[in-house]
Amino acid sequence: MQDMSWIHNPALKNIQPKKMMIITELIKNTDGKPIAQSIPFLMQANKELQKEGLQFTEDETTIIMDILTRDMSAAEKEKLSKMIGLFQQNMFKK
Repeated sequence: MQDMSWIHNPALKNIQPKKMMIITELIKNTDGKPIAQSIPFLMQANKELQKEGLQFTEDETTIIMDILTRDMSAAEKEKLSKMIGLFQQNMFKK
C-alpha cells in the first residue's frame, strides 16, 4: 500500500488544487519504479503544469523530490539529481 502521509505536510497546506492533483498523480505513477521508468511521468507532470501556466515553487519541488527518492539508494538519488540538473540546464538555455 502506498504511503500517503506526505499529503499532510504543512508546506502543502495552501497549494493550488491543480498542483496537488498533479503531485498526487505523479507520486501514484512513480511509486516503486526505478528512475528510468519514472522519467516519463516527471515529464508529463511538467507538461501538465505548463499547460495550466503553473510551476512548482522551490519548496514544493523539494517535497516532491523527497517523496520520489524516499526509497532510493544514495547512488540512485545522486543519479537522479544529476539528471535533473542537466534537464534544468537544457530547459533554461534559450
